[in-house]
Amino acid sequence: MKLYFEKIRPLREATGLQTKAFCQKLDISVSTLWHWEKGNKTPPEKKVRKLAKVLKVPVEEISNLTSEFQKSDLNLSDSIQLWGRDYGKHAGKAVSQFKYMVSKINEQYEYLSQYSLITNAILSSIESIIYIKDINQNYLLANDAFLKNLSLSESFNISGKQDEDLFSSSEAKEVTEQDQLVIATGQPITNLDGYIPGTRKKKFGLFSKFPIFDSNKKIAGIIGVINDITDRKKIGRTREILGIYIDAMKDCLSIYNNKTSKYIYVNNAYENFFGYPIEKFYEGGLIDFFLNVCVHPDDRAQEGRFIREKQWPDRRTYRIIKPDGEIRWIEGNIAKKTYLGNECCISINRDITERKHEIEKSRMLEQALNASNDVVWIKEFPPSRNLLYVSESVFRIYGYLPYKFYDDPDFWFEQCVHPEDKDIRNKIFNNKSWKYGSIETCRIIRADGTVRWVEAKSTTKDFLGKKCIAFIERDITERIENSRNSEEEAILTMIRKLKNKGVDINLLAESSEIDIELIKQL
Repeated sequence: MKLYFEKIRPLREATGLQTKAFCQKLDISVSTLWHWEKGNKTPPEKKVRKLAKVLKVPVEEISNLTSEFQKSDLNLSDSIQLWGRDYGKHAGKAVSQFKYMVSKINEQYEYLSQYSLITNAILSSIESIIYIKDINQNYLLANDAFLKNLSLSESFNISGKQDEDLFSSSEAKEVTEQDQLVIATGQPITNLDGYIPGTRKKKFGLFSKFPIFDSNKKIAGIIGVINDITDRKKIGRTREILGIYIDAMKDCLSIYNNKTSKYIYVNNAYENFFGYPIEKFYEGGLIDFFLNVCVHPDDRAQEGRFIREKQWPDRRTYRIIKPDGEIRWIEGNIAKKTYLGNECCISINRDITERKHEIEKSRMLEQALNASNDVVWIKEFPPSRNLLYVSESVFRIYGYLPYKFYDDPDFWFEQCVHPEDKDIRNKIFNNKSWKYGSIETCRIIRADGTVRWVEAKSTTKDFLGKKCIAFIERDITERIENSRNSEEEAILTMIRKLKNKGVDINLLAESSEIDIELIKQL
């Protein structure tokens, strides 16, 4: 026996198996395989045949041995002639040829003919792709699904055709090699996953190919069956992608039986979310573990009522307590669905602790802002005059509630600004000539008619996705009045000193800007 040792390594590498795994299939050591591939040792015939099976090649390809199965001399096309599409045309002729046979044999033949006719009908109606070849790779028969897959008419004569007549060169080569392997080894191929030839790699199939033996147990041909699994493959891939996404998502997703309150599915987020292993949810269920262990004691009554009544609001918030005592706020949504024949609930929970804190912080800041004596205005950047926000403290300075300013964009400017100071306010609020960080003072008229002095400091801010100007405004009336009183007191002191020195005060008033009323006070 001769072993073609130079072919072994390339064929072994083509299998994609690791060296150790390959040796385990042959029940040999790695060193033994090395000696075979180098040609130092020749394995026994039994090992060579096993080696060919592991390499998935005919034994003739790696040695001078012949296949264990001898090829049949039978013309398989004669044996399956009755399976052809023109069975009705040949049936009467076949019967007439056997008139001389004894009636019993004739009855047997008629029975077999009927059986063949039924078989042919079955083959034509089966959705799986089915074909039969002889040992020379000639097609003998193919069902309707095979022809339809190649966009061939039912009248197309498949007999005598070969793979290169039907498929692209690469596809024909692959189909021929697979079929040749079955013919050479006598071993079937079952449930091999791959593209269906002739579909431009748009359809997937499960390939099964079986040898056909004659009465002498010699190989006479091959029958191939291809099951279209394109939809199943797509669904499987979609499920796989969804599974990856669901396990990677931060939100918790679970499915539980609404009747037994047992979890059917819990994604990976539950472990980080609640701080417990996923197994705890499967073991303890919705009530014993989720409700009585995970939910905060103060919220268990609420959640327990929802579970008992099997009614949940569209959106609810509750707290959980983690194993380390940390408390987190959760927002949950639940939808009822039928899953695996059971009424189930699909629950999605997300952590809103940070959002809750931000809302609380914002609420406290707004409370502090409204409690302040200052007023915050936020208007869109000029030339727009849209008011986006004004703090409630505006009532303390202007005497008007905030809605007045929101309802009428012109209300503040037309009704509140002192007529003599409108140029200043127009510059600040409505024109583009304002300076960043500038401070302006002017007078306003309150709802009760009193006049107050206000000071406004401006800055730019992004608010609600818009470029805006923010103003912080405060009442400085007392400061203005105190300043004026101090100024008048200083002038009066100076006049008294001049008067004591004999200066004519009336003459001084006529020749200066000193208020004559101040002089009269003396």
